[in-house]
Amino acid sequence: MKSIPFFSLFVVTIALSGCWPYGEETVELSASRVATVTNNQYADANDGDDPMLRVQNWTTGGNWWVTRGLFDFDLTSIPSSDAITAAKLTLKHFVASGYDITPAVEPPSYTIEFYAIKDQWVESVVTWNNQPTLLPGAFYSWSPSGTPKATSELIDFDVTELIKSIKYNGFFGIGIRFKQEDVNQYRGLFFGSDDCPNAALVPKLTVVYEE
Repeated sequence: MKSIPFFSLFVVTIALSGCWPYGEETVELSASRVATVTNNQYADANDGDDPMLRVQNWTTGGNWWVTRGLFDFDLTSIPSSDAITAAKLTLKHFVASGYDITPAVEPPSYTIEFYAIKDQWVESVVTWNNQPTLLPGAFYSWSPSGTPKATSELIDFDVTELIKSIKYNGFFGIGIRFKQEDVNQYRGLFFGSDDCPNAALVPKLTVVYEE
């Protein structure tokens, strides 16, 4: 009986299994656009060139206002949403001069939420009054643990499901806001934007995907 070469058996086994060996690629993306929008007396102001990505409740002249952040990444290098196995968002938090980020109630009582942006938006034009729609239902929530963030540091967020949804549906980035925007508490988190003079402060997205 004539024997079958080992390599031929290997090829047949792989073919019958329905797949070829694959590898994983990791890509790090910098934010392609970042903007901050603020309500009330600033509802028509554009802050697309702000060096900070802000999530904030504050007052001016005794009038409360709320700030949301919008940002986006170019995902065209990623083949499909199904290929994504992990996505990590890294924001550089820093203490802004003149602002106390400690919440009025202890322990820290605030939560920030991440949403998919449903509509197209332009960094240099977007305001509170014309801001894009955030898809209902936060994909990711985060609350600081222990002491409020009083020092500059890198903070990582697992946004795998959010990025997969953005890629699959062709959405237009990430919206970030406080879970309870209507609570009149002085609080704020400040992150670097794409307009930071220091490239190390720009929001980063690290995506792992299958080839």
